[in-house]
Order: sequence, then structure tokens, then C-alpha cells
Amino acid sequence: MPRQLQTEDATFEVRESDLDEIADPDPEVVYVLRELTTRKWRELNKAHTTRKPNKRTGRMEDVQDAEGFADALVDYVIADWRGIIDGGQPAPCTTANKMRLDGVVKSALVGRAGLTQIVREPEQTEQSFRPTDGMG
Repeated sequence: MPRQLQTEDATFEVRESDLDEIADPDPEVVYVLRELTTRKWRELNKAHTTRKPNKRTGRMEDVQDAEGFADALVDYVIADWRGIIDGGQPAPCTTANKMRLDGVVKSALVGRAGLTQIVREPEQTEQSFRPTDGMG
């Protein structure tokens, strides 16, 4: 099946049970993810990187706020969710609540958001795999 190139305005749903990295997934939990394009990844990385002098060499070097960058990735890719609760009530999809997710879940969601999506519609498949000149 073909893959759809990423676009920053695209969102898609993924069930927690479809994330292989999660040991005990809840099949009723659904995350709505934004696609993480290379351009957006670079933008977030740049926003969390500063130039500072190396104390030993005196040269300017890029220093990344790795925790801030990781948090920004999670905040960006999770657009919404269903089935997440806090104190028995549905938890709103806020930045603060996103940070409260398990680290394995956050990592799996960022990884999934960075993948191009499989296109399953037959008409798009046929268009993607049309023959080229001289090939039939």
C-alpha cells in the first residue's frame, strides 16, 4: 500500500492498543495526533536550542534543552484524546495533562506521529502505482 506524504494540518487517530510499545494498553483509549513533519521537528528543536560558549574551548556551541524539546514534541503531536480520566472524570487534553502521561506512552505517540500514514483507499492506491512511460 502507498504512503501519504506528511502535512502539518493532518491529524489521525490511533488506539492505544495499536501501540506495540505499551505493555498493558487500554483498547478504549484513542489519541488524535498531528503529523510531525521534518520542518516542524526542526522548528521545535531550534526553539529549544541556544548557542553558548564552551567553558573549555571558548567556542560557541549549540546547547539543547532536551527536556523542553521532548515536552514540546508531546504537546504538539497530541491534538486530543478520548478515554483518559483523572479522578474518575474525563481529563481535558491540556499541556499539563499531556505531561502527566506515562513516558512510554508519550514516546510511542511521538514516534507514531513522525511516521507517514498508509493510504488504504483503492483509488489512491491505483493513482500512486500507475505505470511510468516505457513501463507498460
